[in-house]
Amino acid sequence: MKIVGLDIGSYAIKVIVGQQKGDHFQIETALENPNPAGSLSPSDPKMREQLIANLQAFWQKNNLPNKGIRVSMPESMVVTKIITMPRLSDAELASAIHWQIEQQIPIPYEELQYEYSVLRRTEGENDQIMEILVIGVQKQYVQNVADLLLESGLDVVDLETDTLAQMRCLESKIPVDQAIALLHIGANSSTVTIVDHGVLAFVYSFNIGGFLLTRAIEKAIQLDPARSEEYKRSYGLLADRAEGRVRQVLTPVVQSLVTEVQKSFHYFASQHPNIPIDKLLVHGGSQYLPDLLPFLSQLLGVEVLPTRLFELPNLQWPQTIPQDSRFVTAVGLALKDTKG
Repeated sequence: MKIVGLDIGSYAIKVIVGQQKGDHFQIETALENPNPAGSLSPSDPKMREQLIANLQAFWQKNNLPNKGIRVSMPESMVVTKIITMPRLSDAELASAIHWQIEQQIPIPYEELQYEYSVLRRTEGENDQIMEILVIGVQKQYVQNVADLLLESGLDVVDLETDTLAQMRCLESKIPVDQAIALLHIGANSSTVTIVDHGVLAFVYSFNIGGFLLTRAIEKAIQLDPARSEEYKRSYGLLADRAEGRVRQVLTPVVQSLVTEVQKSFHYFASQHPNIPIDKLLVHGGSQYLPDLLPFLSQLLGVEVLPTRLFELPNLQWPQTIPQDSRFVTAVGLALKDTKG
């Protein structure tokens, strides 16, 4: 059975089609198309209709399956919390969790749709606690997304957050004996995810992404958006290209991104003072910004690694498709049947 992962980002719509073949998940199709609405759930009715028409045309042109589709929700539109509570049984937790959610999730309870799962329970006699992952989102947002996809002719079987899909995709890169940070750099926002000994520990989303880099060039060098995007992708942070002008323009934006990543590291350190983070795994389209990874490594003082899907075990990736890191979320969605 073919499985479809659909990632509707603010810049592009990314689709993965694949199926399990023995012990490998074989990617058969990896496609990308501009998102004219700049959102998964545009509030402007004209933009909404444009996105629906775009999805319908994209599906028809590429003869994509319209059933069994798994779709991601951007981290910026949900609330992801790790809640610590006294150790309870599953039945006790089911009775008590809504009180915690009302305190922790800044969405009125009657407007909230949420899911929770136990990440771990401690075993020590003197430290009887448990950690629970809670994900909350506005009910109306979920309904709007579901209605839009239904009108597009797509049979959606699952909605989940970008972060969970990305962790599933990168599972083989996440160590079980130490902490690691994942950095997804999207078009409008970025997300830091910290995983401690294989367990999700912290998620933080902030409004710095690829668009901000492009706009910095557009404003400083007085170029149109298309030309600015070209300069960004070609020259990036290279000191010896374009007389270093593009690097000079982009540096303050990247430094702001680094500051947000450092906030995540500092928060994690305050909660887990004896667990260092010495690796950062970067994914998303901006991973390919020239000289970005060594720049991040220098400022953060950690090893910064790129994401390469064609290197992942149990995944057959068509190497004819460049810049595979852009498809991490869509691949993670498609893998849900195989990894749970």
